[in-house]
Amino acid sequence: MTVYIRVQPGNLGNQMFRYMLAQHLADQIPDADIVGYHMPAWGLCSAVDTPPWCAPLALPARHRIDIPEALHRLETGQNDGLDIHAYAQRLEYFGDNLERFRKVFDAPVAGSRIDDDEIALNVRAGDILAGIHPDYFPLPISFYRSLLPALGLKPVFVGQLDDSWYGRALREAFPEARFLTHATACEDFQTLRHARHKVLAISTFSWLAGWLSAPDSIIHYPLAGLLNPRQRPQIDLAPRHDARYRFYDFPLWRYGGHAEEIAELLCDRTMVFSGYQEIPRVRR
Repeated sequence: MTVYIRVQPGNLGNQMFRYMLAQHLADQIPDADIVGYHMPAWGLCSAVDTPPWCAPLALPARHRIDIPEALHRLETGQNDGLDIHAYAQRLEYFGDNLERFRKVFDAPVAGSRIDDDEIALNVRAGDILAGIHPDYFPLPISFYRSLLPALGLKPVFVGQLDDSWYGRALREAFPEARFLTHATACEDFQTLRHARHKVLAISTFSWLAGWLSAPDSIIHYPLAGLLNPRQRPQIDLAPRHDARYRFYDFPLWRYGGHAEEIAELLCDRTMVFSGYQEIPRVRR
């Protein structure tokens, strides 16, 4: 009997994480069929939205999933399918399958070219500037000011660079930089993915573009907000043994869109963001 694993709809990044969890589960379930996904950017669109099941088990909207319990319920006939609402942003569900997902999440879209003497700095702005989530915020200007001179690479800002207070501040702080016009989400993703040198934004979409990038990539990873394992211990997205990554320690800090918080993000040096120490990579 076919066991259906349904990927609940959502934005592209969330669907990608759910799809990877679905594959992890399907590898352990005979006759599993993954359905429900709609990711035309990657040429992945399920023909089935709602499968013919009677008693599916909903995997709730959180990061840690009790997979042994879910498999037990399927094996004992308590449920006949899995409905994935989970965010599942934990390397244990997909981290050993990087090559597999490089092929799954591929597209003919190349994005914009970033030369090897340049560095792509991904910007997540848009709705998060209003403080919609305390663990999502744009990176402080002082981080870029600290990092760029040490790297000696020409900055290219990529992403949500509209005429916001943050976009204007970046242009004022880095007049020599290139600013790429915001394209489609897939084009921005591929631009970041194919850049050899890149700085991630506090964004799971940005994280995915970095993780799926080439083996010779150099990925600068700010351990900030959502990406800070001390701030969000239920999320595990820091590949400590991956030689591509350079990690930078940030303080625990939450953002609500208030004037004093915006000032912290825009100042060259503040009481909160007073230094960015690169953390030595953990070797196997």
